Amino acid sequence: MKIQFFYRNKAILVLILFLSCFKNLSISEDEIKLFQYFLLTYPDLIVQKQSEKINEGQVIKFFVKLKSEPNSKVSVPISTNSNLIQLNLSQMTFDSNNWDSFQELQIFAPEDDFYEDNQNIPIQFGPYSSADVLYNGKGFTTPIFYINN
Repeated sequence: MKIQFFYRNKAILVLILFLSCFKNLSISEDEIKLFQYFLLTYPDLIVQKQSEKINEGQVIKFFVKLKSEPNSKVSVPISTNSNLIQLNLSQMTFDSNNWDSFQELQIFAPEDDFYEDNQNIPIQFGPYSSADVLYNGKGFTTPIFYINN
């Protein structure tokens, strides 16, 4: 079922691109939105969060996999702009052998003697690096809520 869905969507993209080559052909706004949806959001990552919140002194885990099989290796850099948390990985790599297996990202909030406000901290996935044009250059940010004790 997934394979049929993936190839059907690729066929739609090819058809839209082919039809757009004709100068006198107009493309509806809905067709443009469909093209943008597939080009900009599909495929991507699935992230299952153990928790949306992290307390100071706590470790939480994210489980990450691809939504669909890539045509070539996909490297996903992972980072944050906050010094309140630490990530155990700086990159995940997916290919045709492991794309549908969850990889684990651990997030740790070390104890300290300073008071910081509770805040949302962004975790950045990407931009991805791949020879597969459906993945290359994509990325997103997801927050976790940091709670100071």
